[in-house]
Amino acid sequence: MNKYLALTIAGAFLAACSGPSDDDGGSGTGSGGGSTGGTDGGAAPLASSVVVGDVQGASYDGASETLIVQITMDGNNVTQNYGTGVADGDYTYYEQQLTTTDRFFSAFAATSTDGSVSGVVVSDGGQFNRFFGGATANQASYTAPAGGIVNFSGEYVGLLNFGTAAGDAPGESSTPTQSFQVNGNAYIKADFSDGYVNGNIFDRTYGADGTGTALPEIVLVDATINADGSFSGLAELGVLEEVGSFEGVFGGSGASAVAGTVALEAGFSDGAIPGAVGNEREFGIFVLDSE
Repeated sequence: MNKYLALTIAGAFLAACSGPSDDDGGSGTGSGGGSTGGTDGGAAPLASSVVVGDVQGASYDGASETLIVQITMDGNNVTQNYGTGVADGDYTYYEQQLTTTDRFFSAFAATSTDGSVSGVVVSDGGQFNRFFGGATANQASYTAPAGGIVNFSGEYVGLLNFGTAAGDAPGESSTPTQSFQVNGNAYIKADFSDGYVNGNIFDRTYGADGTGTALPEIVLVDATINADGSFSGLAELGVLEEVGSFEGVFGGSGASAVAGTVALEAGFSDGAIPGAVGNEREFGIFVLDSE
């Protein structure tokens, strides 16, 4: 399990990503008011999927707006029902916190118009010098086009490993933090003749509501399309500096939709986050229909 030190930046807690631990098993020990309840099962990825970060599984039903998540320290059960969501652009926003002393998890989820793919990103802002975050992209159905280029465009949403205080607990490091969100636009271009995917995420800003400070454009390159419609590649800054990765799945008849995850590592903010000193992390998703 990789762990990184935490920073306090202008009143915002900044902690770096850690992987799921064997002793935690994705289960919290808190109880009391504010819980949206839990369930056993239901978070397993669908037919074809990608999972990054600390999320072990997540599923989203766009019709009923039911979000089930399995991630460390978010509740009493291994899988949690994140309750009632609130529309936020093309995505639905959820939050989960058992009590004011427990970690505050934010989540965004969406399905494509035809229901063939879905995406989920979830993260807490940090507590006790660590944060837990990750994302999934799930495919419900897929038939590949005969060939040619297909374009996809729409909104992107992400979560950072720092934000604002969201609770009250003894001592500075124990105070739960709610992640700042990142808003932007995504453009994906897939060549099904050559089996190659590239694209970008641009007009990126972060803040309590996803607006405020501008972040650099992220360029997505070097992804190969597999037979099941999945792909993975590199995330770079415009200066060809590698700062993470992206993965995803195509869905629908003739690749009518795409869902993808983005995981950004140290340096992606290119100095836009004051005091980050290389500890910034971001998980995000895009769920897009073809143009």
